[in-house]
This record gives sequence, structure tokens and C-alpha cells, in this order.
Amino acid sequence: MEKCTRLGHLELHKNKLRSIDGLDNCRNLSTLILSNNEIEKIENIPPNNFELIDLSNNKIKVMENLQNCQTEEIDLSNNLI
Repeated sequence: MEKCTRLGHLELHKNKLRSIDGLDNCRNLSTLILSNNEIEKIENIPPNNFELIDLSNNKIKVMENLQNCQTEEIDLSNNLI
């Protein structure tokens, strides 16, 4: 996703993703939907101003690594928190 610098909305739900990677150059990303995957840890989310981060229905155990993210809404429902 190195060349997706203007990407504003990314929706990758139900893809059996296990980690969050490759978003470093997505500086304009404001909506990130990664629900219904197999993500266990919140990491590698760029420090953007998000409208929505949806990590619901994953396997996240601890709510951490969000200190640099500014978001209006984050959905962590149905995880192991």
C-alpha cells in the first residue's frame, strides 16, 4: 500500500487478517474498517485523524497502541477485552 497516499477509506472486513501492516504511507486515511478478522493486537495504525476505526469481531485482548491515533469513533466490540 506504499503508493496509496491519497486513500481515504479502507474496508477489509472478513479477510482473516491477523495483523495490521502497510498503512504507514496512508496519510489521508480517515476510515479504517478491519472488522471480522483474526487480529489479536492493535499495532501499526498510522497517527491520522480518523473518523472511524472499526476493529470489532476480532481477537484483540488488550486495548493498547492507540495513543497516537485521534479518532471520533472506535469500535472494539466483540473482542476478548
